[in-house]
Amino acid sequence: MKRIVIIFLLVLNVIAAKAQDSDTTMSLKERIFYHYDRSEFEEVVRFGKEALAVYESEGDLFEMAGCYNVLGVAYQRLGRFEESIENYEHCADVMEQLKAGEGEKEQKQTARFYDKNIRYTRNNMAKVFLVMEEFDQAEKLYLDCIQMLGEPIDTIDFQDLATYWQNLSEVYMKQAKGEVGEEKATFLQASVDYAERSVALSEQYDVLPFKRVTKVVMLAQAYRAAGRTDEALAVAQEALASAEVIDDPYLLAEAYAVLGGCEADLGQNKIAEGHLRQALDLATENHFDELQIDLLKSACTVARHFDKGLALDYFEQYTAIKDSVFNERQQQLIRDYQVKYDLAEKEHQIAFQTAKNESNKMIIILLTILAVLLLILFAMGMYISRVRKLKNKTLEQNSWVKDRVFSIVSHDFKTSVLSQNLLLDVMEKHFDEMQPSGIKEKVSTLKTSSDMLKENMLNMIEWMKMEMSGGIGKKSGFNVRTLVEESVESQWVDVSKKRLHIVNDVDEGFEACDDVDLARLILRNLINNAVKFSLPDGTIRIWAEEESGRIWLVVADQGKGMKRDHLERLSNEPVSPKSRAQGDGSSGIGLALCKDLLELNGEKIDIQSEEDKGTTVRFSLKK
Repeated sequence: MKRIVIIFLLVLNVIAAKAQDSDTTMSLKERIFYHYDRSEFEEVVRFGKEALAVYESEGDLFEMAGCYNVLGVAYQRLGRFEESIENYEHCADVMEQLKAGEGEKEQKQTARFYDKNIRYTRNNMAKVFLVMEEFDQAEKLYLDCIQMLGEPIDTIDFQDLATYWQNLSEVYMKQAKGEVGEEKATFLQASVDYAERSVALSEQYDVLPFKRVTKVVMLAQAYRAAGRTDEALAVAQEALASAEVIDDPYLLAEAYAVLGGCEADLGQNKIAEGHLRQALDLATENHFDELQIDLLKSACTVARHFDKGLALDYFEQYTAIKDSVFNERQQQLIRDYQVKYDLAEKEHQIAFQTAKNESNKMIIILLTILAVLLLILFAMGMYISRVRKLKNKTLEQNSWVKDRVFSIVSHDFKTSVLSQNLLLDVMEKHFDEMQPSGIKEKVSTLKTSSDMLKENMLNMIEWMKMEMSGGIGKKSGFNVRTLVEESVESQWVDVSKKRLHIVNDVDEGFEACDDVDLARLILRNLINNAVKFSLPDGTIRIWAEEESGRIWLVVADQGKGMKRDHLERLSNEPVSPKSRAQGDGSSGIGLALCKDLLELNGEKIDIQSEEDKGTTVRFSLKK
């Protein structure tokens, strides 16, 4: 006995191994249809997705369309309607791509093939919408199919048209359940009309008895829904007879169901219960869950009229199977909702991150704008501060100029005017007593004092103009020798009085590019000083030399010269009454003016003097 058991187990292992080997050698397509034939739709979905991924990678649109269609059917049988519709739509789209991708000649030949498959896919989608009780969508798709079909050409076209009419009949029959009055009657009449036309067309063109029976069953259901019970009963009996010949369990179950329903409507409850039980047995045996639930509900209603216990039994079965189907659907819904929740959560995270990035971007933009505004405010503050400083500096400069002017006027001008006034008073009082030689001496003194006052006044006016305006004029080209000649000519009266000899040794080739008015003013002051402090019959020499890319103009005299301390004050201190040269009658405004103007213009002045030996002054001009 032990040996027999061992041998039996070994045989089973061999059989299992062979079955496994056989399964591994099957292609994906074979596995799909293997499980499809066994109604194992979860496996159909699994292998269908694997096959779809392979065909997508290979770019095989035709096989992709087939996979989408099989997945649509599998999801439909699993009650996952949204996924079913999605795959049917993908199938139709791929078929459209295949149709568009054909050449013009091939497209004409294959257009009917692709259109037919697109119609079939839309028909399947409509069935799903019908189950979901979205009647408007289902009606639209069926009507689209009829429009795509157009005028039937061959037998298959007529068969397809009969099927679309049958499906429309079902749509209107189910739609009528939610209506009342005239609206309900309209839908029921439409259902009967399409069912009758479908049966008539099927009897003429359908070669398969199975298809004719489905349409007869639909007509029986339409008659019954419209209240035409006798006609419904007769058609149902005809459908049952045909279904028994075909021996199709689903058609038999449907035929028994509609027959039992008609009998119940006529009050033949026990007979009706018998036919409903036969339909229920077929539905239970073949796992027609939806049909089983409807039959249990109908059988319970019929049994109430003659057997309460039987009715309760049907009700308990109805509750149990409905709860089972409901729980299964609920679990599937939970799984679907979990997937949707996960996707929604990911989308939420992406949206949150996107919003955060946009917020950060906006903050960066705002900070950048703020920084720019701060920079602008800072620049404006600096500009205002600079303007204010310049304004203050200008005010200080004007105040300083005013003080210096008042200082010079109050000392030098006052001294000169008072001296002249005193001398005139003396002359007025003693004019009659004065000798001609004395009068001439006094007039000569007045003339000298007036000339000094005139010189100081002119220098002060030029110096004030320089201080107030910055002293920088427009630069232009000029010949240096010509400028010296003009300046010497302007001093010729004083030069002649002292019998001075002025030597102009400036070469003709020296050309300057500077402020000619500034150069003329400085040269006039230097020549004037040289004339003033030169001894009679002396010589004043003027020459030019080039050094470090600049022209240096030199004025040298052999006059009184300056003491060292006076030269240092003149070089380092601003002009003031204290800078007055002892015994020379000069305030020093002329040289101070020259020094300030040259420094403001970016040029230089150099003064060298020795008492009783003369003074040499040189200043620079741009070449």
